Amino acid sequence: MTASKPQPIDFLYSAFDKINSYKRPGQARKEFANYVKNDFAFRSVIQGAFNKKIQFSLPPGTPEGFDLINSPGATNAKKIFTSGEVKQFVGKPGTAKPQIESKWVGWLEAIDPLDVKVLEAMKDKRLTEAYPVISRDFIVASLGAKEAAALIGD
Repeated sequence: MTASKPQPIDFLYSAFDKINSYKRPGQARKEFANYVKNDFAFRSVIQGAFNKKIQFSLPPGTPEGFDLINSPGATNAKKIFTSGEVKQFVGKPGTAKPQIESKWVGWLEAIDPLDVKVLEAMKDKRLTEAYPVISRDFIVASLGAKEAAALIGD
């Protein structure tokens, strides 16, 4: 039996929550592999969170003064990845210029607060803390060593 293609996700957090909630590891690995294969934004978050060569120039944590709980944003974070503009945030940690930090905050304000959680975890390389099922070992078990190495650089 072949794995079915996952339904397109509107919000990143919904895919991460779904994978993190499975009781059976095989089911979680299969779903994870499907998302990596079929959803560019999901794949990009995994790559950003686990590939050691990708560092973000933004300071760690949620920006000062940003109210995650009462953020008015309702759009999904996938637009950040499909626009290709996320590359401007990559660089030596803590070196972002004020206008880059300001743009990041603008994006965070525009997206759903639960997607903010995903992006902040990716940026700070703490995705496993937010979604304990998704770890380096889980990625290798889900994708196989060769595909995992191509994605996360190990």
